[in-house]
Amino acid sequence: MITRAEQVQDLTTIKEAVQQFVGNTPIFSSRMLTSGIRRVGCASGDRQGLITQPVGAFCGVGNPESFFEHLRREGHQLVFTRAFADHHQYKPSDFDALVEDAVVRGARSLITTAKDAIKLTSFNFGIPCYVLEIQILIDEEERLVEIIRNAISNAASGN
Repeated sequence: MITRAEQVQDLTTIKEAVQQFVGNTPIFSSRMLTSGIRRVGCASGDRQGLITQPVGAFCGVGNPESFFEHLRREGHQLVFTRAFADHHQYKPSDFDALVEDAVVRGARSLITTAKDAIKLTSFNFGIPCYVLEIQILIDEEERLVEIIRNAISNAASGN
């Protein structure tokens, strides 16, 4: 599975290179898509229409630049980005500094990942803070499911 296929310009060349290593094994790809955007602490979301631009983006994930690039591809004006360590436990002082830096750089709202938003529900925001919700789209998903079902069926029958 080649993940984050939306980040490359020439997926075919990558698939061909991988195919040399895996032989006849099927190669699939997946993409990260925005499924919604909601305010931190709110259950339901809307697409980009509700976010006031420009935005400051922050996260504590393993690949923060991927998150920032996703936002740029979606058309968000990022005037400020801040990457924290993966699994960062936010303290009030972290968030106060984050909001202050974002406002100084002209951000009118903040956006973060769903993983980070879980840790932010107790914070008081000086500017609107939103959560980017994503979903994974697997190219040729039906074919992948069929291969998995066949493998399970063969394993169950002892083949």
